[in-house]
Amino acid sequence: MQKKWLQSLLPHLIAAVIFLLIAIIYCKPAFEHKVLKQADVTQWQAMAQNSYQYKEKHHVFPLWTQGMFSGMPAYQIAMDAQVLSPQYVVYWIITLGLPKLPAFFFLVCLCFYFLSQVLKVNPWVGIIGALAYAYATYNPTALVAGHDTKMTAIAWLPAFIASLLLIYEKKWLWGLALTSLTSAAFIAANHPQIVYYGLIITGFMTLAYLIRWIRLKDFRTLVLACALALAGGLIGAGCNAIVTLTTYDYASASNRGGSELATPGSQVTKSGLSLEYAFSYSMYKTEPFELLVPKIFGGGGNPADLSEDSKTVTELQNMPPQLAQQLQPILYWGGINDDTGGPAYAGAVICLLAFIGFFILDGRHKWWIAAACLLSIVMSWGLYFPDFNGFLLHHLPGYNKFRAPSVIMVIPNFLLCVMAILSLQQILTAAPNPAAPSPAAFWTKYKKGLYFTGGVFVALLLLYFSYDYTASSDRELLKRAAAAPQQIQELIRSYLNALKQDRQALFFASMLRSFLFIAAAAALATLAIKKRLKPILAIGLIGALSFIDLLMMDVQYLSYDRYQEEEETTNNFTPTPSDQIVLRDSSWFRVLDLRRGMGIALTYGALPTSYFHRSIGGYHPAKLSLYNDLIENQLSKFPDCMPVVN
Repeated sequence: MQKKWLQSLLPHLIAAVIFLLIAIIYCKPAFEHKVLKQADVTQWQAMAQNSYQYKEKHHVFPLWTQGMFSGMPAYQIAMDAQVLSPQYVVYWIITLGLPKLPAFFFLVCLCFYFLSQVLKVNPWVGIIGALAYAYATYNPTALVAGHDTKMTAIAWLPAFIASLLLIYEKKWLWGLALTSLTSAAFIAANHPQIVYYGLIITGFMTLAYLIRWIRLKDFRTLVLACALALAGGLIGAGCNAIVTLTTYDYASASNRGGSELATPGSQVTKSGLSLEYAFSYSMYKTEPFELLVPKIFGGGGNPADLSEDSKTVTELQNMPPQLAQQLQPILYWGGINDDTGGPAYAGAVICLLAFIGFFILDGRHKWWIAAACLLSIVMSWGLYFPDFNGFLLHHLPGYNKFRAPSVIMVIPNFLLCVMAILSLQQILTAAPNPAAPSPAAFWTKYKKGLYFTGGVFVALLLLYFSYDYTASSDRELLKRAAAAPQQIQELIRSYLNALKQDRQALFFASMLRSFLFIAAAAALATLAIKKRLKPILAIGLIGALSFIDLLMMDVQYLSYDRYQEEEETTNNFTPTPSDQIVLRDSSWFRVLDLRRGMGIALTYGALPTSYFHRSIGGYHPAKLSLYNDLIENQLSKFPDCMPVVN
């Protein structure tokens, strides 16, 4: 009995060891007294410095900070937990006390692996899916940007969905206990936008089960499952009551809650964010194809894409140095109108398996997954589909409190991985089983999945020839150059033309790369189905292809070079001579830092001003609405604002 128990546990232990080793190797510098350079974390350190100084003196965090915006609630920046909450203890135990970055990747793997086992897939298939979800390119780019809370929420998402599935599959006690725990951990990550997207996924999944229960007239299960799911969610929310309720209370007083002084063109309406501001960072309608082809719109955030022999670099080398230094080539040309940290690349192999799954799987999960993916992709278009998304902004509860529609790509990223493991499991079980019902029918469905994937690449090829590869920043540059001498205008046009050619070449190379990975994975799956290759061997090779595909992309955005020595982090907060002069004054005053311009001072000026001084400006995504009104109506109108400043 004990031997059998150990045998059943062994694959899970092997999975945990694999996840741990890969996280340690990928984040090796974290064990060498190095830290990742994360812009948002550095910004937060500046925001929180005033609170930490207070805590050092009074042994508790303050509820109000003087560091930004002439004062604002500090509990939205840094706050002590006054009690030992179970979700934090569980996080510490599960992540084995690892440093931050390897802990993130390890936790993501474990949570997705748990979901895979709830879905009853082979442990080896679960390992493949866990690695694919954890190392999807969106995650390393989020960490480089410093979106730690987002990454933690993304990590807990699969465990939360898995716990709900246990309830829906009538594992009542385990389901209730784990839903309570995982929802507590999910909310504790303190990224409401990802939690909101998790609830969207939950809504589609629950609706699918409701339809099934109603068709079966199983109303007892319907009532009990909904009651337990709601109870588990409320317990999880209750574990985070201090943070959740204070944030809820603060929301109406922040710029996310709107303003009575809202006017056309401002960032807010009377009830929430304006359409233009809420839909900042919207994606072009074809941009979600980056799930399959990462650099269809340039990728973003990776200067290595501009090689020394690229046309853009050649043009820069051939123009006067004074002009070349003023030009900052950006390969990304998508809808976000700014450079991005990187693409939301789910992996070519994962996309192939998901596409096949929509043909070979039964309707238990695929239709609600398809609907959730489709809606999230449409929502990612934001401002580029204003009729539909504007309707959601005004009528979907709570939706007008968030911005950056591109973040919703975490939904298809996650659900495509779920589809991929279900598809891989189906291939694994169907391949060696000649007694399975209608193997010829399975082969026909499998081929339809391949044909569909081929059709996607035909569409991509048409896009390749139809795009103009022009970014909004290119058009702005041409406008600014209109008053320059003719020779300068010609140089800039040649430079932009070279940039467009490099973007086009990057799209083609990325498309070809994805096609080759897909062709290799499809060949392995075909050999397994045709019984010319052992299914478990084919699955292992497909998994290796999937992980290699993602890791090759990941290291372009999060590599060892991104780390710095711990001692170097202090350089972020070295006072300048002007800072030192101001610090000598011990009287009460506030600082308006105009070194980088009024706009930066008022909206993005936490670093480094708020670290050293009581700043009039600062940065916070949810500043007080009252102060936001002051910025928009008075302080932004420099120098006419000086009477108000004084």
